[in-house]
Amino acid sequence: MACRQRRPRGGGYSIADLAARPLDGDGSFDSPECEHLLDRPGAIVVTNPPFSHAIRFMRMLRRHPATDYLIVANLNLTTANDVFPMIKEGRCLVGLSIHSGSMFFRLPDDRPKTGSMIRPDGTVGVNSIRWLTSLAAARADKTWPPTGHTYRGHEDEYPEYDAYDAINVDSMRMMPDDHDGPMGVPLNFLEHWAPGNGFMLLDNLDDPTIDGRRLYKRLLVRRTRDA
Repeated sequence: MACRQRRPRGGGYSIADLAARPLDGDGSFDSPECEHLLDRPGAIVVTNPPFSHAIRFMRMLRRHPATDYLIVANLNLTTANDVFPMIKEGRCLVGLSIHSGSMFFRLPDDRPKTGSMIRPDGTVGVNSIRWLTSLAAARADKTWPPTGHTYRGHEDEYPEYDAYDAINVDSMRMMPDDHDGPMGVPLNFLEHWAPGNGFMLLDNLDDPTIDGRRLYKRLLVRRTRDA
């Protein structure tokens, strides 16, 4: 089902200003009918895409660079080959989201509810879910205050990877203020990052190891003092 916007009343918009019309086809998000809607001036996509098709969904958005979006997705999606270039370009940013815990979702009554995070009202918790968006407003709250930690004199706290010329940073609270070389940082770095705010995104590390010990995914970043 597609929505169209009515003329605003009183200078603002509300849910009452939206009108829905049935689609002619099967409603698949990347059907020609739905993609055609993205080419309309002022189009914006607001949805919770199916997690199993999230990469395909992002490929569709890449085909329409003039269309803004605000979606709910797993933070791991940002490291996918089809999505990471959008991150580096500033076309995909982490919006204002809960920074710890889980987001809870309501499932249809006929769907089995499994997992360890099920509330009495039947909603199910999912970890690492964030708002991802292309909206410029998402850049406004991206600041990077000093952490007070230093690399010099504490090198043993920042070991190097086996296969990458970069130091490992286990927590955003441990980001060294005096290190300008490449660093591997957790994915939640993106909650504080936007192009031009003091760091450059270099790459993503899928399987970094230190002395043979495998770590979770990391982002490879470098400080830019001229930002």
